[in-house]
Amino acid sequence: MARKKVKLAWIANDSTRRATFKKRKKGLLKKAHELSTLCDVKMCVVVYGGPHEREAEAWPSAAESQRVLRRFRSMPETEQSKKMMDQEGFLRQRLAKAQDQLRRLERDNHELDTCLLMHDAIAGQISLHAAPIEETTALAWLVEMRLRNVQERIHHLHSSASSRSHTKALQITGPSRPVPSPTQSLTQGFILPPVLPPPQMPPEAAANAPAVQAESSRVPAWYVNPAESIGFGRTEEMVSMQPYLDAASAWNNYLHHN
Repeated sequence: MARKKVKLAWIANDSTRRATFKKRKKGLLKKAHELSTLCDVKMCVVVYGGPHEREAEAWPSAAESQRVLRRFRSMPETEQSKKMMDQEGFLRQRLAKAQDQLRRLERDNHELDTCLLMHDAIAGQISLHAAPIEETTALAWLVEMRLRNVQERIHHLHSSASSRSHTKALQITGPSRPVPSPTQSLTQGFILPPVLPPPQMPPEAAANAPAVQAESSRVPAWYVNPAESIGFGRTEEMVSMQPYLDAASAWNNYLHHN
């Protein structure tokens, strides 16, 4: 069960006030003992019990409390008041904190009122022509802020989609590599095949070369590309060209064996 928030105000009931004093004093001395033990600091606590108690209670002892107080008074006044807070300073701090909280709540309420005005204007329940200038200015500012937020969100989504598509394309195709030129191939260790001289024709073949070239110029198209001429040539033409075929085959065999 959550603890109930205590209202910081003077307790009017005497018995309740005395019980609260004893309980809070015990908790204060316990916290002081824990702080001194855990952090190894010299500290003292002096508590006055009000009109019902004539003597003050000192922790951890009266002698140790006097020693800590003498050390504190020996410091310069600027150092003494550096982290000191009295009742007035405590109340001022709480007042400033409450004022900041009040300003935040007022700003939130003003924004909520402007949102309600915008919804009513969109629904056609009110007319902006009769609205005060302060409300219309706040409404224009709110609409501009909402539009800017939407544009930033759209830009962020487009950027994310483009980056994802670019990454996916790189994963599929891989990075592009430049094709080396022949000069770069030679410098990078590629060896080009040697250029061989054309085969030398024997003397007896060179004597018959003009006649063979003259005869080969009359070779029909079905002999040059027989795959495209099957079924289109006449049988008589193929029979008449048989001597030329035999001469060409003999020349090819001679080149193959030599």
